[in-house]
Amino acid sequence: MKKHDDFDMDDLDLDLGLDDTQSKPKEKPFSFNDLDLGLDFDLSFLDDIEDPEETKEPPKPAAPQEPVKRPAPVQAAPAAPAAQNVRRPAAPASSRPAAPQNPPRPSGTPSGQRPANAGGQRPGGGMPPHPANAQRGVNGQRPAGAAGARPANGQRPMGSPNGQRPANGVSGQRPAGTPGQRPAAKRPMPAQESSVAKKKSGPRLGGVIFYTLYFLFILVFFLGTFIGLNWLHGWLTDYELAQPGPKAEQVFTQLFTNPDWGALYDSAGAKDSAYEGKDAYVTYMQNKVGDQKLTYLETSAGLSGDKKYVVRLGSEKVAAFTLTDKNKATGTDKLENLQKIPDWQLSTVEVYFDRQDTYYVVKLDGHTAMVNDVPLGDDTIIQVATTKAEDYLPEGTTGASMCTQQVDGLMAKPVVTIFDKDGKQMEVTYDEATRTFTERLESNTMTDDQREAAVKAAETYCNWMLAVDNDRGHAAQIFDPTGEAYKTLTSLSKSDLWVQSNNGFTFDNMNVTDFALYSGDIFSVRVTIDVNVTRTDGTIKNYPYASSLFFRKNDAGKWMCFDSTNVDVSQPVGRVRLTFMDGETVIESKFCGTDVKEIVTPVVSAPEGKVFTGWVTIDQDENGAKVYNLQFQPDADGKVSIPDGVTLKPMTLYALFQNPGEQTTIPTASTAGTTGETTAETTAETTAAAEGA
Repeated sequence: MKKHDDFDMDDLDLDLGLDDTQSKPKEKPFSFNDLDLGLDFDLSFLDDIEDPEETKEPPKPAAPQEPVKRPAPVQAAPAAPAAQNVRRPAAPASSRPAAPQNPPRPSGTPSGQRPANAGGQRPGGGMPPHPANAQRGVNGQRPAGAAGARPANGQRPMGSPNGQRPANGVSGQRPAGTPGQRPAAKRPMPAQESSVAKKKSGPRLGGVIFYTLYFLFILVFFLGTFIGLNWLHGWLTDYELAQPGPKAEQVFTQLFTNPDWGALYDSAGAKDSAYEGKDAYVTYMQNKVGDQKLTYLETSAGLSGDKKYVVRLGSEKVAAFTLTDKNKATGTDKLENLQKIPDWQLSTVEVYFDRQDTYYVVKLDGHTAMVNDVPLGDDTIIQVATTKAEDYLPEGTTGASMCTQQVDGLMAKPVVTIFDKDGKQMEVTYDEATRTFTERLESNTMTDDQREAAVKAAETYCNWMLAVDNDRGHAAQIFDPTGEAYKTLTSLSKSDLWVQSNNGFTFDNMNVTDFALYSGDIFSVRVTIDVNVTRTDGTIKNYPYASSLFFRKNDAGKWMCFDSTNVDVSQPVGRVRLTFMDGETVIESKFCGTDVKEIVTPVVSAPEGKVFTGWVTIDQDENGAKVYNLQFQPDADGKVSIPDGVTLKPMTLYALFQNPGEQTTIPTASTAGTTGETTAETTAETTAAAEGA
């Protein structure tokens, strides 16, 4: 009888129902024709493309397994007599250990064979743990003659205590009549393993080619699109910047946002005049423009194809610039050759300024005047004279001889300096209304006490005429009792006075002008006052006062008025220059006496279809339009009569020609004289001779 502890896996007769020969259900091979992509397109042609041969890897040798050493088998008891049938009691289920599952045997190993191990005996004390006892030798076979080896037919060798197993025994039973033998238990067969693991199948050749071409096409498409759009963007940028509009904006910003007037003057090729150059132009434009913003506007450039733009300060033109297409690209060129885009570049710059202003310089005869550091010559002298004051001065006292010089063709107020005969610079004053620079001499500089004496004398005279103060003593405080002024004032009768009585009066608009000093202790001055008197009936009457007063110092050093007259003694008495022009041509320039009664003007021939009207001076109105002032209408011999009381002034006169029947109404020569009061406005067609003025 076998011990309970002598458990052998071979005693188990297990039938797990595993059949290695049973075939698995076959899977249907993949076909492109079975794909339903929603496209009306046959993909079956892809099934004809052969797959590349699968690369076979050499089989990997199984990892060597350490054989499980089993103790030598216990000697079995001598077999029982044949007549005795001994049945081994089955071990309780709870006391038997669970049979471990044998690892799968490699494919091709004969069923029932085990790999060789160094001691295939089981220890007598129990079953070793699984899977250590399941390890086999190389190739899953036991070496020949090794302990525990079994023949290929599944029978135990002769003499085994268990005897032989039947080939197809029933699980758990031994065949009858074979004591000591166990039927061959059906062992569970391990799953067959391929010696070389099957590698996962890669992509098909057709798919690789298709998607490679597909993505390559997308890459090329987007790359070409990017390059094309980048080129087009650059071309469009260059094209836009080359158009006259953006280019004009660029040039205007560069030249006129913060203008360099000196550089513009040089770029325009402007020419200097006798008294003005670039520095004068820069000063003129800086004062004219200041912080004001300039604008520009396109204008016609004629048939040249260029683009011309006018720069304006408000409505006044100050400059212009022209753009020229360097490529001369026409509309056809732009379509046939995209590379030949217009190339608008700055061509010319122009600056506009008027050199039409006239200024005057009054200096002492013999002194030298300089305009913008340029000395004035004698040809600029238009008047050499003294004043009528000499008629009222004491015997032996003479007035100063003054020269008036005229400077034409200036754009701005010049810098005027005057030097005396010794080279000493004299003080100069400027009158904006008359644009006259006057040398400031001691003879024309009034002190406060001189002004006060002039005002007191004028007020004393007005008070006497208003019957306010007819006290001779009061009058003698300012009027020299030995002078003509005192004698004339005190000899007036009451009927010669302005009023006999009044209810009040005011002195308004008092002016003290035309001061002139003679020989250090005699001076003259002109005083004007508006005397507004309120009469007894409440009405107001104005009595204008305008007199030229002459003063000298008495022995006490006080200024006393010794003479007076209503005549403006500041009016020059001497010679004046008259210049006669025919267009831009000077016909004659000569000096005439200021008190002459007749002058002879040049005789001119009228152009064909025109008639000669007379001699005019040209001025400008507040809008800049030319105004022609008719001065003389000579007879056939060119003679002009000057009426009494008219004083000639220096003038530049232009011949006026008109169409027959369109002559402007001509005032009489006695009225026209030199007063300049009569104005004749004519059209451009009637002033051909004066157009160049």
